Amino acid sequence: MQNLSSRKPGTAGVKYPESSKAAWKVETLSSAQQINFREKPGEDQRSIAKVPENTYLEMKEFKNGWGRTEYEGQEGWVKLSYLTPCKKKK
Repeated sequence: MQNLSSRKPGTAGVKYPESSKAAWKVETLSSAQQINFREKPGEDQRSIAKVPENTYLEMKEFKNGWGRTEYEGQEGWVKLSYLTPCKKKK
């Protein structure tokens, strides 16, 4: 099994192993305590919700440092540099 803790989420071109789709935990590194949940991958895309810190998300797809997931019944994208891969959803 590959050690994901040494990876830098959010790095363009990184290929995440299939097992990393299981669960990711939101861990903001600022005082914001929440991250943008966007319609499409990209900081210039419209934010459709805010995901609070310590939320666990399941990734469906990865694209250029972004992960596609579902949150509160909506599908959208989060920037992976604000998340950490986890072993299982809590």
